[in-house]
Amino acid sequence: MFKLTFKQQVLTGFTISLLFVLISAITSYLSIDELNSDTKWQSHTYDVMGIAKDVEYSVLNSETGIRGFILSGGDKAFLAPYTKNSSKILPTIQELRNTVSDNSEQKIRIDSLDFYGHAKVEEMLNVLDIYAQEGTEAASARVMKGPGQAYKNKILQIAEQIISAEKALLIIRKNATTKSSRQSEIIVLVSAFVIFCLILFLFSYIKRTFDQQKETEEKIRESNIQLEHISAENEQKNWLLSGATNVNEAMRGEQEIEELAVNVITVISNYVQASVGAIYLFDEAKKTFRFQGGYAYRKSKAAHHEYHHGEGLVGQAALEKQAKLLTDIPADYIKISSGLGDTSPSAIFLLPVIFKDETLAVIELGLTEEPNPTLLLFLNTIAESIGVGLNSAIARIKLRALFEQTQQQAEELESQQEELHTTNEELVYKSEQLMASEEELRVQQEELRETNAELEEKAQLL
Repeated sequence: MFKLTFKQQVLTGFTISLLFVLISAITSYLSIDELNSDTKWQSHTYDVMGIAKDVEYSVLNSETGIRGFILSGGDKAFLAPYTKNSSKILPTIQELRNTVSDNSEQKIRIDSLDFYGHAKVEEMLNVLDIYAQEGTEAASARVMKGPGQAYKNKILQIAEQIISAEKALLIIRKNATTKSSRQSEIIVLVSAFVIFCLILFLFSYIKRTFDQQKETEEKIRESNIQLEHISAENEQKNWLLSGATNVNEAMRGEQEIEELAVNVITVISNYVQASVGAIYLFDEAKKTFRFQGGYAYRKSKAAHHEYHHGEGLVGQAALEKQAKLLTDIPADYIKISSGLGDTSPSAIFLLPVIFKDETLAVIELGLTEEPNPTLLLFLNTIAESIGVGLNSAIARIKLRALFEQTQQQAEELESQQEELHTTNEELVYKSEQLMASEEELRVQQEELRETNAELEEKAQLL
């Protein structure tokens, strides 16, 4: 099944949101356009009603002006309303015609209105002509009894019909406007609600995804930390194993104990980057720990090279059978020497080498910085294998001495066997001589017995 990535999901969500916003915008635009159209038609209705009222106003003012002019006996001041409004009647009707050009019913009414408008304007001109030619009475009679009054009433009636029709349209258009307005409001509200829901959904989804991503990143970070710890532990183990292997390699083979001691202190000092080192081996004859080998170690007359148990730091470490770390180094203690000069180490580490609860040696290292726990663990770990190696070397020495003693005893035994063999040969020779003497003696005894027998016979004969 096709699965979108987080980026694709977010882009899809935003695309859907933008698409819906676009649809909402188009719908809102159409609704607002319809609302504007309805509003425009309302304005159009008001315009028609206003123009119709203007027609009524112009007709009434024009007629009022003529009546005032006639009744005043020709005072032209009263003729001003006529002069001002009579010229507006027909243009206003034409404007009204243009305004309702879309409404066929209103156009019919406008045609009638135009007819009576022309008739009314012409009648008012006739009244003025009658006044000018025949005087006030004739003009007044024309005004009162002439067709002008009927024309006026007809104009007012048609104008009111137009206004009534527009009012009816106004109600319809107001309802349409209200409907469009409500529809627009609903569309806007629904669109806003849906957009809000989409935004809320996207926000919730993105937040949830980011929370999950953050949780995943946290797990990855924890895994990386654990991996770093495991890697560090493995690196530490590899370093410990590599160092132990190097030490074991240095002790491989049947080496003299002096050579073994030098190899061990050299390998250890190089591996832990000690600047100076020394190894003291236990001398069973003297019961002391004697300097046997060193690394970058410079002997001095003031330095001790042999320690009893409990004597000095070396003897104390051997006595306690515990490693010691010293960081407060006296100024006159062991020095790190080079061609450029001497300096004191920052730390001294004393490591007793123990085998079967017996201290066989003490290793002393001078370090330029305080050792870390891994280095201390390494030194304490290799102490046992060094003890085994030293014990094997000591055992070989004892075995060699025993072999030499046995060989000497064998040689002495062989010499004694040769002497015994010679003695045996002499004893055999003496035994043979003794046997020969015994045989001679036996023969002599036999002869003597025979002689005695003869003598006895002779004695008897006598």
